[in-house]
Amino acid sequence: MHAKGQDVLVEKKSGKCFRLYTEKSFKNDLQDQTYPEILWSNLANTVLNLKKPGIDDLVHLDFMDPPAPETLMWALEVLNYLGALDVDGNLTKLGEVTSEFPLVLRWQRCWLSVQSSTAPMRFSQYLQCCQAADNVRQQLVRIMARFNLKLCGTDFNSRDYYINIRKAVLAGHFMQVAHFEKSGNHLTVKDDQVVHLHPSTFLDHKPEWVIYNEYVLTSRIFIRTVKDIWGEWLIDI
Repeated sequence: MHAKGQDVLVEKKSGKCFRLYTEKSFKNDLQDQTYPEILWSNLANTVLNLKKPGIDDLVHLDFMDPPAPETLMWALEVLNYLGALDVDGNLTKLGEVTSEFPLVLRWQRCWLSVQSSTAPMRFSQYLQCCQAADNVRQQLVRIMARFNLKLCGTDFNSRDYYINIRKAVLAGHFMQVAHFEKSGNHLTVKDDQVVHLHPSTFLDHKPEWVIYNEYVLTSRIFIRTVKDIWGEWLIDI
């Protein structure tokens, strides 16, 4: 079961969920019918799971609610950037492995980057948004053991401990990088979009390079869940 708002699959107990709304909000604000998730969500994981059993003709696939072709092309582009698909759109060995992990694709890349470098073994603890992080980590460890992937670790007291965490996160979020410009704002590297650090960020300065997890559009375009990085790290991605 996928816990909404989180980036991993976690086990949940059976029960009931009650969502309360005011009568005014129910009548005026809520849609009569919500849009199917496939029309607005990131399809990278969906495409990866379709590629695994050999479903390649995604354009003519009989979806119940067909997504926009641009959305499918974007998903294929992301999978290629992350090494899950080759230039011909075929599943790579890395793609076969990552399809087994119960993580959103960019966090799969982070996890595998951790284990192929000297980053900490307890990386899942860094994903503070995840509930039952220890259980999730054990699940990931079992999957890695099945594929004979080596677990690596950095000593907690090492100066490289948190540096390696940031490098691992960058490995999965290299398309979500922004650079500080002379104008006083950050500019996204991929889309040349002017963005602002969200007020909730813990950074007390404006770093030259940052990675971010999400856009927030209000009166301005903000990037949220931000961490500073070194520009030269991008060369190694």
